[in-house]
Amino acid sequence: MGLTEMGGPERLAPLRKCAHPNCTCTVAEGEEYCSDYCVENMRADSTDEDEACGCGHAECTSKEAIAAIAPFTS
Repeated sequence: MGLTEMGGPERLAPLRKCAHPNCTCTVAEGEEYCSDYCVENMRADSTDEDEACGCGHAECTSKEAIAAIAPFTS
């Protein structure tokens, strides 16, 4: 049930990470980057290990993506 399209759990495709070193997004089979931001940032060769990713995807857990989430207040 639910996995019949993939042929069972043994046939699930592994998750692939965006090639941008500071991005934690996953990408589809055959894709290298999650967004144009990551492609352009890599072309500019301006990646810094301390620099957060700015792709803007909710799943990205880089510092910038986390900082954009407002803290919970009651």
